[in-house]
Amino acid sequence: MPRLLLINPVNPVNIFSFLNPKKAESNGVVFVPPLGLGYIAAVTPGNWDVELADESVSRCTFPRADLVGITAATAQVPRAYEIARIYRERGIPVVMGGIHVSMRTEEAIAYADAVVTGEAEEVWPEVIRDFEVGKMKQVYTGGFVDLTRDIQPRRDLFSPRYRVSSIMTSRGCPFSCDFCTVTIFNGPRLRRRPAEQVIRELKTIPQKFVLFLDDNLIGYSKKDVREAEHLFSRMIEEKTRKKWVGQTSINSLKDLEVLKKAKKAGCMGFFVGVESVNEDVLKRMDKKANLGTGIEFYKACIRNAHKAGIILMGNFVLGYEKDIEEIRKDTFWMGKSDLDIINFAILTPYPGTNIFKRLSRGDRIILKEYPRDWGLYDADHPVSRLDHLGLEEIRQGVLERNRRLYSYPAIIIRFFRSLWKTRSILHSLLALFVNTFWVRRKNIARIGIINNLAQRREYRGKIRED
Repeated sequence: MPRLLLINPVNPVNIFSFLNPKKAESNGVVFVPPLGLGYIAAVTPGNWDVELADESVSRCTFPRADLVGITAATAQVPRAYEIARIYRERGIPVVMGGIHVSMRTEEAIAYADAVVTGEAEEVWPEVIRDFEVGKMKQVYTGGFVDLTRDIQPRRDLFSPRYRVSSIMTSRGCPFSCDFCTVTIFNGPRLRRRPAEQVIRELKTIPQKFVLFLDDNLIGYSKKDVREAEHLFSRMIEEKTRKKWVGQTSINSLKDLEVLKKAKKAGCMGFFVGVESVNEDVLKRMDKKANLGTGIEFYKACIRNAHKAGIILMGNFVLGYEKDIEEIRKDTFWMGKSDLDIINFAILTPYPGTNIFKRLSRGDRIILKEYPRDWGLYDADHPVSRLDHLGLEEIRQGVLERNRRLYSYPAIIIRFFRSLWKTRSILHSLLALFVNTFWVRRKNIARIGIINNLAQRREYRGKIRED
């Protein structure tokens, strides 16, 4: 029986390894299993033996295989290329897929025997057939998968060390934000799986806690909202009894009844892309959904979530501001808001995005020794001089947010505020845990990261905007 080895690589320079170098060989956080590889395993012909090497759990030991499949986001790709090189030196063919190689296909071909671009489930059986007859092509183009097909991921391959599981009910996004690759990779239309498929999959998940990986679980249009509400109703009827967290857009928090139904279906919280409370900044990032909702409605949306007993993590982007004063404006609002968890990303120009193209044309990307520097493209390392900000402004912004938002007194105040607003001790404790052990630690590490970058040859003389 031929043997397929699927590999989930880990970026050895991830932010948690910065805090603890001993964890550089794995990310130190066994959080959610690699669902995409579970789908690939599910569509692999039954005459193949499939094994998963997951570096989130333990370092790859390079077991025997007839064919190797590696997935990689941008920050993972240096490690993915290293693994591919070792297997190819042993004469074992390697196929690579995932969002990075879909955006940088010509680069990836130098490191793999074949590359699959886009969503891979429907084209993967063709890859296997071609391999079996010795005629594998260099590039396979995956289209947008028909989500009405009932493909259940191979969860038996995932490590029992995962305490939180994951599921996806939809793909695609009708917006094309300046910094995002979702529309490029998953298409401009929200596609949903039938609710009954999702229910069946939920019943196969052994973990109590589940992360919904949808980029927008509730959706954008009235039709999307009705379909999400139907899913929540079916979860209640079928008594799935899962506690879960999902992602949604801030406009979807307008409907209190849908939020109440989500809570009854097990929702503990939502990640919400607030991004900024400055309309000019939102225009620069082309954040149409938030502009349509209106900044003046943000607080009402947050109140709706709390009325339903749901906590919110507000996600922001640091990097589109024109100066430190615009950063301070967002920071002040974040501190005064009722958001239960406050997180922000350092603007990262990922390959394929509009901002990557713009900064590349202007020769403003500083860390571009590829593929090595791809490991720093993780929303924690400032890799460019942005449209308006340099490294020093980013450093000042991170310092101010650390001081105002992530001190222990600020976190404790948010905890009691969450408890008062949601009336849920469990949900408030979740927010406290995330604020203390994830967000706070990450932002402490960012200061050290920025100070280290300032010493790199590429950054000398380029700390401020020209």
